[in-house]
Amino acid sequence: MSPADPHAWQRARQPDQKASRRDAILEAAAARFDAAGYEGVVLNALAADVGLAKSNLYRYFESKEAICLQLLQDAHDVFLTDAVAALDALPAPSTPAAVGRALAGRLAAHRRLCALAAIVSSVLERNVEPERIAQHKGWYLQGGVHLLGALGRVLPALDPLRGFEFLRLAYALLTGLWPSAHPPAAVAQVMDTHPELALLRVDFAADLEVGLVALLRGLTPHD
Repeated sequence: MSPADPHAWQRARQPDQKASRRDAILEAAAARFDAAGYEGVVLNALAADVGLAKSNLYRYFESKEAICLQLLQDAHDVFLTDAVAALDALPAPSTPAAVGRALAGRLAAHRRLCALAAIVSSVLERNVEPERIAQHKGWYLQGGVHLLGALGRVLPALDPLRGFEFLRLAYALLTGLWPSAHPPAAVAQVMDTHPELALLRVDFAADLEVGLVALLRGLTPHD
């Protein structure tokens, strides 16, 4: 995507103009990530998309990783709104099975979030400043508190400490299942042509639901 007047962007000085430029960078990066994954977010191409010199990208983001971390945060904010709405639609109190099903369904619908979350520890936190990592972790903590409020309504027996334990384990489950369910082409071909390996196939949405329900049942006190 290109701005209507790239030269005007070069002259941008006002906060609203800078915010618009930053939003355009993120929009272009999201399109490239959705089309080709992390490898598709190439800074030279991204700069061309928005009519900037590559060096000017660094006025807004210190690295490709920082851009993708912001994409993750934006995707997670959208997911949180969606997840809270899904939980609010459940009866109170509800059951671990119903809650796990609702959360797994909403997560599976947010593909960019899942794909980005799967590379946070291995890729996205490797080339950013400590202050940016601290900001990201603080944002994640706030999001967790927000989601736990909705969880507490439908599963009142799940105390907050157990709730955060659930969120940590659910995150680990998501980041492990996603790459296994979306393997490289060579691996996918092997799985498709070797029926004896069927038990090793990962169905992301179905397996995530099984895992989330099991976690909630294990962490929620019951008679």
